[in-house]
Amino acid sequence: TNKIVFNYLPVEWITEIPPEQEFCVNPLVPIGAVTLINAHGGTGKSLFALKMAAHIALGLPIVGAETNAGKVAYISLEDSENSVRNRIFKTFNTLPEEAQQRIEELTTKIMIIDRYGIQTHMAIHEDGNIVTSPIARDLSKLLKENEITCVFVDTLIRTNGLNENDNTQMGALLVAFEGIAKEAKCAVVLIHHTAKS
Repeated sequence: TNKIVFNYLPVEWITEIPPEQEFCVNPLVPIGAVTLINAHGGTGKSLFALKMAAHIALGLPIVGAETNAGKVAYISLEDSENSVRNRIFKTFNTLPEEAQQRIEELTTKIMIIDRYGIQTHMAIHEDGNIVTSPIARDLSKLLKENEITCVFVDTLIRTNGLNENDNTQMGALLVAFEGIAKEAKCAVVLIHHTAKS
């Protein structure tokens, strides 16, 4: 909605200690916000995202950071099911031996959303404006209903039908992801390729 809504400063914002920021990976991936993993192609971003997903699902630390165990979703937009399956197999086999005994937790806490070959734009042109798409609203609802604490979007470029050289349009795309983070009360991790120089 474009209607401006406001509240005057609530007294408890002054008198009460605010709630602490929650994290999927502390302090790298905050819940209710958007995080970007950005690197050149072929550097292992997708594999790292799946490893992070497994660690969050099992509550295992990663890159020296603690995780809060929770349900995770991985949206595959750029790779075939077989490629994702191969990465998951590699990821599982790099987990500590005791974690490999917890297969059932992984199969009930990691949701795979296969959107390979399916247009998945999160912000679209509509009546001369850029708005959050129906697919973004459906995704937010799905994540909330399934109590997902972190969603990985692999890759950002596949969610974008806008002009990526236009800051206003990219801002609208970011707003769509921020809306998902806010509505679903989850962390959104965007996987993105660094531009080639």
